[in-house]
Amino acid sequence: MTNNTILIVDDERINREILASLFEDQYEVLQASGGSEAMQLISQRRRDLAVVLLDVFMPDRDGFAVLDFLKFNHYKQDLPVILITASSDWDVEARGLREGADDFISKPFDPAIVRQRVTNAIELYRYKRGLEDMIRRQAAKFNEISQFVTDVLMTVMQVRNRNSRSETLRISSYTEAVLRFISEFSPESYSLDSETIDQIVMGSLLHDIGVIAVPQEYFERQSLLTPEEQRIVESHTDRGCEIIASLENIENSDYIRTALDICRYHHERWDGSGYPEHLVGDDIPLAAQVVGLADLYDGLRQGKVTGHRYSHEEALEAIETAEFGAFSPILTESCKLMGYQFRDIYDGTAEAKPA
Repeated sequence: MTNNTILIVDDERINREILASLFEDQYEVLQASGGSEAMQLISQRRRDLAVVLLDVFMPDRDGFAVLDFLKFNHYKQDLPVILITASSDWDVEARGLREGADDFISKPFDPAIVRQRVTNAIELYRYKRGLEDMIRRQAAKFNEISQFVTDVLMTVMQVRNRNSRSETLRISSYTEAVLRFISEFSPESYSLDSETIDQIVMGSLLHDIGVIAVPQEYFERQSLLTPEEQRIVESHTDRGCEIIASLENIENSDYIRTALDICRYHHERWDGSGYPEHLVGDDIPLAAQVVGLADLYDGLRQGKVTGHRYSHEEALEAIETAEFGAFSPILTESCKLMGYQFRDIYDGTAEAKPA
């Protein structure tokens, strides 16, 4: 059985033996006489460990060094640690909690208390792992359903425009490239973990779903649209939200919220020049800002914005100079630094001949 091993770390052999005697009938017990030996055992057996009983003060490497080792290697999130100390100094306990300890055992040991605290720590982490596994399974199920719905809607869009699928996939690729660049090189700007990025990328696939509710002729016409026709075209953001909102029964509320934000606001601009609500700055959801940038770049390259096919360099310059509305300074700078990825995505997947 995994997670059925206890590691006892103490430089005093008698202490290790006392603790081992309390658990050896239920668990495999490993012993380490110092921090260095403990780190080696943790590296070798971390998947088997249910808990670490860790002495604070040892002549080799102390308990705090072991806690640092666990945090640095990202082992602590799956492994409870109970510190053992003879000290009554509150500063020691406070530091231990800051460093990630889950509980304390005071010397001399009270066997009943030790057993109960160790059992509580093990059961709590087993429950936590079980809960995390359940959440991952549910997320996978929801993502599978969401992907199915997205594929169906993209197929409907493709009936209207045979290029829409490749265009939509390109935009999702630009979106992912920007988000991953920001998360790596400007992590302080936005909170972007892998799950959030995946959610936005998936939501980007539905950014223009509302165009299926707008007469196709308005998108194909070479002449200028009348104000009323332009209003109808711009209404695709509202119509798209109506379609996405009808999918709420798939139960993935985070996906629905993200897709709604993108669909409604991807034509908003940082300077307030966009539509439908003329939002300014970070009132525009980040997901919509990034997809809006990706959508504009692709539209310029295809000639959908002005009728003229922009080269890669011309498209980046138009974005940088806010020729079609401004984007945030972070997005604009990021696009300038990693824009070559946009070129590679477009040149590698565009059905039409690049400019």
